Amino acid sequence: MMQSQCYFELTLTLESEKFQKLLNRAIYNSNVEQSYSDNDKYVDYALASKGITIAYQDNSKKKVKLTVNSNWIPGDDESDSDNISKTLRKLEMCIDDYFNSKYGLNDFKLARTGLITDIDVHEREKVTAYLKM
Repeated sequence: MMQSQCYFELTLTLESEKFQKLLNRAIYNSNVEQSYSDNDKYVDYALASKGITIAYQDNSKKKVKLTVNSNWIPGDDESDSDNISKTLRKLEMCIDDYFNSKYGLNDFKLARTGLITDIDVHEREKVTAYLKM
């Protein structure tokens, strides 16, 4: 059986001062086990149980990036409009809660979508041939 996982990334570009306020709030509220930091990137896993990772990219463009895993979406094997509406409402609630209603789903731009799939090729030798396709 082939399994697939779809994700999408939403980005919000902010002025330096607004970005810094959000980043400081995220760091202040974070649990050490729920975050990761390096020179110009801070990742908050506070919503990971809901399939959302929040990354703060502190470089020339101050960006907040949400990566949403579609496995969190209810009824992921059915793509009817009711499930999509439920998913958007649920995502909007998560974003509103996380950002204390200062930013919502409509403030973000869709930056990327991706599909990851497991394909059973039965034999290791077939992997290279499959990748050449």
